[in-house]
Amino acid sequence: MKEHSKINYLKSTLDSNKLVFFAFIILSFMLSLYYSFTNGVTMGEDAGASFLLSKSNWDVFFYTWNERTFNGIPNYYGIFEYLPHILSLFLGSSFSAFIYYFILLSCSFLGCYLFIYKLLEQNEDRSKYIKIAAFLGTIFYFFNPISTVYRLGCTLIGGTVFYLIFPLIALVILLYSKHPVKLTLISLLLFIFFGFGFMDVFRWAIQLPFLIGFLLILKKISNKPLIKVSDVIKCSLLLFVAYLPIVILIFTTTFQQLNIASQMINPIDNLQFMKTVVYEWQAILLYPSYLWQGLDAYGEYYKKPWVIGCWLITILSIYLPLILKRTIIKQKGYLWELYLVSVSILILTIPLLALPKGPYGSIFETLFLKCKFLWVFRTTYDKFNTIPLFFATLSFSASLALLLNSKKMLFNKILNRTLLFTVIICMITVSLPALKGDMAYKPQTKFTPSENLFHDWKVLEEYAKNGKMFFVPCSYCIWIYSNFGYHGIDYLIWVIPGNHITYACRFNELTKLMYDDLSNPNFDEKTCERINHTLHALGVKYIVLRKDLNLIQQAKQAPDGENILQSYKNFPKLVKYLNLRLVKKLNYYEIYELPDSSPVIDAISADNEMKLIHTTQGLFINLDNGYYMKIPQVLGSKGITIPVEKSKNYTLILKVKPITMVKLEINNKTMIDEAYPCTATIRKPFFEKIRVGGDAWLNENQFFEGSLKNLTIEINNHTIRHELLTISNEKYVDIPVKIDYPITQIEYDFTVNFSNDSSLHIGLMPERFEFIWWETNTIWVSVYDEELRRISSDYEKKLYCPYHVRVSYKHISTSLLNVTTGKKSNYTIINATNECIIKIPLHGANNYFILSANPPIWLESIILTQPNHNSSSTFYKPVIIEFEKINPTLWEVKVNTTKPFMLSFAESYDPLWEARIYKDGKLVEKVSPVPLYNAINGFYINETGDLKIIIRYKPQDWFDIGLAISGTTFLACIAYLLYDWRREKDRKH
Repeated sequence: MKEHSKINYLKSTLDSNKLVFFAFIILSFMLSLYYSFTNGVTMGEDAGASFLLSKSNWDVFFYTWNERTFNGIPNYYGIFEYLPHILSLFLGSSFSAFIYYFILLSCSFLGCYLFIYKLLEQNEDRSKYIKIAAFLGTIFYFFNPISTVYRLGCTLIGGTVFYLIFPLIALVILLYSKHPVKLTLISLLLFIFFGFGFMDVFRWAIQLPFLIGFLLILKKISNKPLIKVSDVIKCSLLLFVAYLPIVILIFTTTFQQLNIASQMINPIDNLQFMKTVVYEWQAILLYPSYLWQGLDAYGEYYKKPWVIGCWLITILSIYLPLILKRTIIKQKGYLWELYLVSVSILILTIPLLALPKGPYGSIFETLFLKCKFLWVFRTTYDKFNTIPLFFATLSFSASLALLLNSKKMLFNKILNRTLLFTVIICMITVSLPALKGDMAYKPQTKFTPSENLFHDWKVLEEYAKNGKMFFVPCSYCIWIYSNFGYHGIDYLIWVIPGNHITYACRFNELTKLMYDDLSNPNFDEKTCERINHTLHALGVKYIVLRKDLNLIQQAKQAPDGENILQSYKNFPKLVKYLNLRLVKKLNYYEIYELPDSSPVIDAISADNEMKLIHTTQGLFINLDNGYYMKIPQVLGSKGITIPVEKSKNYTLILKVKPITMVKLEINNKTMIDEAYPCTATIRKPFFEKIRVGGDAWLNENQFFEGSLKNLTIEINNHTIRHELLTISNEKYVDIPVKIDYPITQIEYDFTVNFSNDSSLHIGLMPERFEFIWWETNTIWVSVYDEELRRISSDYEKKLYCPYHVRVSYKHISTSLLNVTTGKKSNYTIINATNECIIKIPLHGANNYFILSANPPIWLESIILTQPNHNSSSTFYKPVIIEFEKINPTLWEVKVNTTKPFMLSFAESYDPLWEARIYKDGKLVEKVSPVPLYNAINGFYINETGDLKIIIRYKPQDWFDIGLAISGTTFLACIAYLLYDWRREKDRKH
């Protein structure tokens, strides 16, 4: 198609579809108005969205990332996102959100409609029924039953933008398939304009092959001029060249980052950079979730018979031509071929919807956990599920076009209009939650803050300028509407980083630990001490007690409401123990100041006594001034906290964790020079309790009430008896036991006898300090007979778990190896409480140690002490002359030191922070951080003298590179398209 013919085609299409376009503009206007002014502002997902609330926050706007969006590549706002954010400074956040929604939705609606319309009118039929089919197909794409509870979500994230504008990309492919250069440039422009500077290459990689394959198959069987194989090859090569810088960044940084980020299955939590943004925003518009979670969340609505019926009718309309092919539908022609191809691909791709939950989902997850390359496709529900949704839309549109254009329908207006009316009513019914803007987990109710609450927030922000804040109580799931929008996890206990108020969006080990501590009914001094260490390590200055009524009201209904109320009870004890001073009492908040709060940047002597301790949350090195450093599981040759390498000089055996070879090094010098054998005992692991509950007690929202008589449970020859076990409005009860299990693979046989009409669920719980790697964390047993009937009175049956219960161990050895240390005078072996504790005096002042391990170990009880250390020793303290925050990603520190030291940096730990040490104006060393208390960054500085240390967040460099690439690409694309347009215009004349 020549350029002028393309223009003429678009003009004729616009002229013939004015009414449809006007309808979509009105729909976009109404939805944008409703979402932005009624349901809160949704300018991005919870992990990385921010708003400019004042001109003084302008610099903060340029320093925001979202790891999840691009798999570790820094995310920054695309060109389109700048407009509404800048407008928010002058016109308010709601109006700027309206601008964002309106442009995005209107372009998405029109792009989807034009793509479907162009596909359908290849039959050279521009009847009104083709327009109706394309119009309803567009509505189906955006508001189908699945996207209602699952798909669109936060409108700033890459996945949602991709989903919205993918039909527009498909339209570009149809229009410019014979001109791959223009196709590539316009596609790039669309993504830069709507989304981010870095395009989402992974969704391209998944979606485009399906789309292009669909068009090629359609061309093959219909002989329509859709797209050529040669065009596809050219386009693919051009796209690869355009994305080459991003691909290089992915393979050189992302996978390295994922490898060293954390020794956990899911490293995302620890990669989250606690950004210095003003406020974080949470989606309310079509909040994304797993399909299954969304359906369950709307619960009663989707369980209503008439809603289920409407859903079935909507789905049935897709397959109706196949059912009526011998009676109504004409089984030849382009429309029929289009329908068959799209339905065939839809049927083949439907299993992709089950990836998060399906039987092959666990296989896929296992693969992408083991293969770093597949990790980029880890959010299967976000990347793969859009494929069947896309082809469901095409099948739905083609089905309507076939039905409405059939002869019987054309000559029977009553039947025709009945079909249309039924389909429209059913679509509205199943899409009602989406049209209302409810999020998938729970429909929200608006909370309008009072003037007093507004005043309190302003005072809080003023105090936040002087130091970090810490909010109590905390909650996993409380939502509240403020003048800034809906906040996600608004009451999560966290810190205000930098000088601005913000809210954390995800839990890591630290936040979960703090949540558990503050909501613990057995709140004691030991708990307070741990909280105190954490607050000082994070540099917290103020603790804010929240007392707003909305929190209290929602806490009563929240799943963790009891924990919130318990936090209120524990807070006076915290005030007393920490000697907190009340500095400001507001309407809904009380601000307490923490005495002797730590600065953001501080120096820790490396000569202090260090002790490795074990908690429920992990293993930490405790320096005597209250700072903690977590020692994670040491993996292979690329550990993060401790550099590792293979060695056979030193072996540690720690409880029942894997036995390994470990070497101790000080400043690259091996401190172990003589072998000496010793032994240690291993305490046997055991199950510490049995958890018993009624039917479906695993469901958090269901409780059980009743009594179980003559309960007898036999587990591997261990018998537990209870004549009467009463459960009163509880989920379950725990029965203390102590049943040892050996270090082998074993199946557990259960025999249960009781008198009751309800089924039982029994959980066999391991000891709290679990040192075994399990295939499943807990052994669950649902007590049913072979025919899945509930076990009734006096029924005794030997039962097995629904699946084989096996406890499997990796790298476990049942025999002890020798523990070798250095010279005989350099160690002491203590066998206490069945634990092996080894003390090794270290030589010299630089007590920074390196452990090498292969295969993995989990360190349990190692104490490292300095020679001749006593409580009256005076430790060397490096002098920090000054430090300055240049921007949220760049700090400058000047230090004078005569010995190596640890520099603590109280920003959320991320391995991508880097300390660049300059001496006499020259860069002498780059240092990666270690996690202090698994929360902040610690840099071990080995240089001495007058030093200038630049602390830099490395993704900011990538940000600058990406900004340059995107800006240059955008200008080059515009320049080329203008040049090409000018050249075509000159040819005509």
